[in-house]
Amino acid sequence: NTPTPTSSLGEGRTAVAISAGNWHTCAILDDGSVSCWGDNSNGQLGDGTFIHSNTPTLASSLGGGRTAVAISAGYYRTCALLDNGQIKCWGYNGYGGLGDGTTTNRNIPTLSTGNIGYSAVSISVGSYHT
Repeated sequence: NTPTPTSSLGEGRTAVAISAGNWHTCAILDDGSVSCWGDNSNGQLGDGTFIHSNTPTLASSLGGGRTAVAISAGYYRTCALLDNGQIKCWGYNGYGGLGDGTTTNRNIPTLSTGNIGYSAVSISVGSYHT
């Protein structure tokens, strides 16, 4: 019942932003990468697996040279706003909340097609929508 530091975020890494979903948490690290921990039953940790992790685990690549500038975690889903205004999401997609035009769960960061031609400036994830 007292604040406790998380396990290592990686050698020399610090968190610059954090967001908590229902049963998982994700942080943007000082190099723009994303690290997540907790429940991963729908791929919401973004590490390419469906294995739960009680320690911070790096999400898969956000794309060539891309970095996260904002992050939002929700009900079994995580989305990141990238430095180029694109959005990548991963995890539960039962109602199309990842924005990739499907209802297929994704365990790696997947481009949202909803803002193609536009640059997003913020991101917010709800229960079944983004």
